[in-house]
Amino acid sequence: MTSVDKILLYTYTAWASFVVLVTFMREGLSANNFTRLLIIAYLLITLAWYWWTKGRITSQKGWAFVLKCSLSALVVEFFYMFSRPVFDSLLVTRESSAQQLLQNSLIDFVFTFPAYLVIFSLFWFLISRFHYRIGEYVLLFSFGQAMGDGNAFFLANPTMLLFAPYVVLNYQAINIVPYLRVRHSLKPSHSSKVLKYILPLILIPGAYWIMGAMIIVVGRAVGLAK
Repeated sequence: MTSVDKILLYTYTAWASFVVLVTFMREGLSANNFTRLLIIAYLLITLAWYWWTKGRITSQKGWAFVLKCSLSALVVEFFYMFSRPVFDSLLVTRESSAQQLLQNSLIDFVFTFPAYLVIFSLFWFLISRFHYRIGEYVLLFSFGQAMGDGNAFFLANPTMLLFAPYVVLNYQAINIVPYLRVRHSLKPSHSSKVLKYILPLILIPGAYWIMGAMIIVVGRAVGLAK
């Protein structure tokens, strides 16, 4: 890890820690914060597992990277069943049974898993063509996801970008470890720094908008979305 990466990651970690602390002090253990706790725990556990198995488990194929990211995304999707599932009608509450939790989660997965396969295939397209230091990847790709997933909210409330790490942690919990496992086997062929930085912030939000629109259309057709 270069000194630039360390500066970026340490600065971002301090920023994210501050934002999470402020949010928890303001809202307490709300449904959103409970989800966030689960996501943070998942991120720390997967990072610990990566460091423990480093050098023994590798992922060099594009399909493996895409599949691991997509399956990891389903874990985070499950955490969101308690606060913000893909459709409001699938929300799980304290009164919900275990069977209802399982049923709603499976329905959520049916809609979101294909979208994640498309999105992380786009990730592979980018990382296999451009060289991204770990600090660049962590910030560029996750913020691209945040802009795609919450563009309307951030456009209406631009000051909330100061609290972006609260949202961005979701995506980092999903795809940091798969990238760490594959990055040393990548052989990027393009050197354009302009495209390297611009494309993730254009293509990733675009993919989210398209897949999100398709999910809403199908969800409304089957009566799950308003």
